[in-house]
Order: sequence, then C-alpha cells, then structure tokens
Amino acid sequence: MNGSKFKMQYYRFLKYLDKNPHPQTIVWNLDTFSFSHIDEVFQPNQYVPFMLWNYKLYAYLKEYENADWKDYVIPFYRYEDQKYWKDEIQKATKEKVDKNGDFRLKGFKSYNRKWNVNWANLKAKDAEFDAEVYPLLEELIQRCQQENIQLIFTIAPEFYKGQGYMLNRDEIVGRYQKTLQKYDLPLLDYSDDSISYQQKWFYNTTHLNDKGADEFTRRLVTALKPYMR
Repeated sequence: MNGSKFKMQYYRFLKYLDKNPHPQTIVWNLDTFSFSHIDEVFQPNQYVPFMLWNYKLYAYLKEYENADWKDYVIPFYRYEDQKYWKDEIQKATKEKVDKNGDFRLKGFKSYNRKWNVNWANLKAKDAEFDAEVYPLLEELIQRCQQENIQLIFTIAPEFYKGQGYMLNRDEIVGRYQKTLQKYDLPLLDYSDDSISYQQKWFYNTTHLNDKGADEFTRRLVTALKPYMR
C-alpha cells in the first residue's frame, strides 16, 4: 500500500476481510513512520473505484481534510477534480512497463534508481508518533487471533547512516518490540542486517532499489520458512 500509514493499512485490511477469503498468514511491515500523522488521504485515487455508496469506507476516511461525502453518494462526482486526474495521467505517462507490458508484478513495483541523497541537506529530528493511533496495532493482533490468521512482522532494511537521523527511532522500534512480545509474535528486524550497510541496495535512506528489493525478498523468504504453518 504505497505511502499509507498503519491506520489506513488496518482499515483496508478490515475492508478486505468483509468479502474475501481470509489469508492464512500476513507479513506486515512496520517502520519509523507507520504511526506518524497525515492530514490528508495519501493518493486518494487508490480508493476511488470503491467509493460509491460505500459508507463504511467513508467512515474510515471522513476525518481527513480532503474527504468529501459527495464522492460517496453522487455518481462520477469523485472524478470532478480535473486537475488532480490530469496530474495523475501525466505522471503515469512517465512510468515504464516491463517486456510483457505489465507495470507491476503481482501487485509489486520496484525501481531501478540511482542513489540520490544529499547528506548536507538532512537534519536529525524526531519522527512523529501518534500515540492515539498506536492501539490499533493491538486491535489488528486481536482480530487476527479471532480469525486464526498468523501474523509475522518485519522492519525492512533502511540504510544505516540514515537511521541515525531519526532521533527517536530506537524508542519507536522498542514500542513495537514490547507490544509484539506481549503477544509472542515475531519481529524480523533488518535494521542491523548486512543489507542495511550497503549503499548499492538503496536509492535513498529508506527505499531499496530494484536489486535491493530482490535481495531483501530472497533473505526474507528464507527467514520466513521456519514460521510457515
């Protein structure tokens, strides 16, 4: 879920459970920004196909500044913002597809991008953490227990030098560890894995390039095998 914070990930998960077969296992990634606050729905176009007369979705999104009840009750009204859609189409024309004409492979898209970080412009700071939203993590865990869904959590690789710019990173990860230990759930943390110490795998401090994503996938698959039911 591109750019979505935990809150929207969780709500979309609940929506998925409404009408789809329940998964046996979920691998859920957490990071320093999972519980940071945003005022607007990130990339609202991802929700547009499901809006019309979907009052439960509106209940999830209505607290955000760019939520508009008319999108959910008036056909085609959600496409009214012409500038937004023109911008989206313009961005789409710059994207590349693979040799088979696919933009994503099984829902995933990696990027062959070069390292692009100017350390001189980075400032150390605390990552925002919304303590009021954090209880949703335990709600997720408890819901999965009720549905007999196995949960495995990860922290994906982040370039080691960049980790130090988030002053409260250890505190946030410590919160995750404490909560997951309470429920005896695994946390596969790649913060200190060798992949996080090699710049060649990244295009910025928090995003892997295509080769890095492939390498992380190989390592994660191996690490997950002992947990598979």
